[in-house]
Amino acid sequence: RHLAGVSVAACCTRGSASSAESSAFHCPPITYQDKAIAVELADGRVFIPAYRYEPALGKHPTTAIIALHGAGRDGDSYYGWVTSAMNNHGLQDETVVLVPVFADQDCEAGVWAGNEKYTGEGIKWSHSTRQWVFGQRSDKSGDWQGISSYQVIDDLVQYVELHYKHLQNIVVTGFSAGAQM
Repeated sequence: RHLAGVSVAACCTRGSASSAESSAFHCPPITYQDKAIAVELADGRVFIPAYRYEPALGKHPTTAIIALHGAGRDGDSYYGWVTSAMNNHGLQDETVVLVPVFADQDCEAGVWAGNEKYTGEGIKWSHSTRQWVFGQRSDKSGDWQGISSYQVIDDLVQYVELHYKHLQNIVVTGFSAGAQM
């Protein structure tokens, strides 16, 4: 299937990602609990926590926005900003929003999504922001060797392509550390 385009938009601040930042990631999420989903990766072995907005049932989005948070790992803030802008422009019926969270703490899928039917371990980059910003692998778990944050972005693009058949555009955007990816 050929999309009209996959766009990459970025805005970043000067400077480098700090390894001494504090995390705004919480499992379970504090805000937007009803928008929290566990996107399966590695054949369902692990997941990445994400926030998702979908149009009402029966609507067919033509644009997907994948928004990448900054060093603070505050995906909930980015979800709020992107969906607010979408609503302000009247695009809520034609847009799906996905905001992954590059977590630095343990999180189980059922806890994140608020539903025990979801299983799996959340991937995390616990060493520093640089670990995920520069495409390094997530932390190892047992015999699993982790996944590159760049591969996660590729997998999220594939996720929206598979789940939303009417897409014409996919926009990958970020701010600060998210734009440095």
